[in-house]
Amino acid sequence: MPVCDRCGEYAHRLYPHGVTDDDGEKVTMWLCWDCDWEITNGRGDYDDDPGEILLDRWEEEYEYDPVNTPPPY
Repeated sequence: MPVCDRCGEYAHRLYPHGVTDDDGEKVTMWLCWDCDWEITNGRGDYDDDPGEILLDRWEEEYEYDPVNTPPPY
């Protein structure tokens, strides 16, 4: 199963995104649906820390449904 280049999670389908690296060269990053949505809507950057990305998602999920979601801490 393929792995997202941004968050490191396994995904059934990945979406290509063209990125310019530090050297100015075009690179294609393959992103999962969540990362694709976040980048498209301006939430985060390509080089964010994977641990922070997953923790932010967990915190948001807990805020949305605190009864059925374990606390993120």
